[in-house]
Amino acid sequence: MEATATAAASVNGHSPAPIRGVPPGPRMPRALQTAIWSRKAQWLLEQSRARFGEMFTLKIAYEGIWVMVSDPELVKQVFTGDPRVFHAGEGNQILRPILGDNSVLVLDEKKHIGQRKLLLPPFHGERMQAYGEKMTEIAAREIESWPTGVPYKLRPRMQAITLEIILETVFGVHGGPRMAELRDALREFLDLTTDPRFLLPVLAIGPDRIRSIPAFRRRIERVDELIAAETAEPMSRAAIVTIVPARGGQVIPA
Repeated sequence: MEATATAAASVNGHSPAPIRGVPPGPRMPRALQTAIWSRKAQWLLEQSRARFGEMFTLKIAYEGIWVMVSDPELVKQVFTGDPRVFHAGEGNQILRPILGDNSVLVLDEKKHIGQRKLLLPPFHGERMQAYGEKMTEIAAREIESWPTGVPYKLRPRMQAITLEIILETVFGVHGGPRMAELRDALREFLDLTTDPRFLLPVLAIGPDRIRSIPAFRRRIERVDELIAAETAEPMSRAAIVTIVPARGGQVIPA
């Protein structure tokens, strides 16, 4: 499908000019690009940018054509552009089996706005101050456990901080065996989006069929069951979500 875009003046030092079609990109087969993306996404981005410039395309399985931009002005244009044109949710459909059909990350326009309205109330005023203090406490506690004088991988430690923040501020769970069980389940769940061993099958068979894989389905169902058990009981008012039966069992902000 032909399209016309206008590049920013800073791109390659030239004045804005219409671009017919889509920018250039790697000529590798879609399957090969998908395999490389699942294991070395950053490398693929850097190599493509070095060869094709600050705007290029990638072809990923079940994802159509991705147009990647790295020029700050172009990135700004995308993020501030008309949401009726720039559908972020449409671009995140690969995450739908993991995040669910009602995640703000996979929705656009009216549906996206509706879900955002459900999420916004806890994120203001005194509550935000309380969340900030709790996040600071969790981060300090985690950093105290880091080894000194020896090298170690930072990414798992940062993921641990994020996970603890989710458990304590989003779900209001504090210590005990239930927290340990939910922590383990969420860690395995998050591996589905970060571990190439699990990400590649998602990209290979597509989001509509990924739930047919037993190992994937078991992980999702385990998290769903544990979250449902937590939200079905009275929760701390400091928690971001609670269950409201009148809303059809939907998890919404407290």
